[in-house]
Amino acid sequence: MGLGHLGLHHAKTKLQEAQGELLIESKVNEGTCATLLLPLSYKPNMSLVELLESNSDLAVIDDDPLIHDRWDDILVDVYKRKKPIHANKESDLNSIENLDDKAFVVDFELGRDQLNGLEIIEKYNIKNKSILSTFSAKEPELQQKCFDMGLALLPKENIFQF
Repeated sequence: MGLGHLGLHHAKTKLQEAQGELLIESKVNEGTCATLLLPLSYKPNMSLVELLESNSDLAVIDDDPLIHDRWDDILVDVYKRKKPIHANKESDLNSIENLDDKAFVVDFELGRDQLNGLEIIEKYNIKNKSILSTFSAKEPELQQKCFDMGLALLPKENIFQF
């Protein structure tokens, strides 16, 4: 009889991960009512799809060469675009011409002595055309900061699923 519980368990787990709830009311000989409660979502200034399909050149700011290689593969092989501009640290942004014409993927966790990705996005006033990328995407405080700034938050592990 317990075969249906596994699906219910997974549904409830996924809803909880999304800060949602699953409510079930059941009455004998009347039926069952399941209610899914999900938090409101927000539309970031720029979504990943908008970034990838935009005509703007992409600049990737990340201190991990493997991430830069992966973005090269995504843009060239999947989206048939030119390779992105690579920056390994905040100071590399000073050498990029016309920041206004670019879209950005910015790593949250850059080296110890550097600004973090949110600080870079604020300093250069690029929040309307940036996505924050991080392995810490599930941290509620970081999610809230991105929400407050209107930023999309891209878990770095998702970059390898294209």
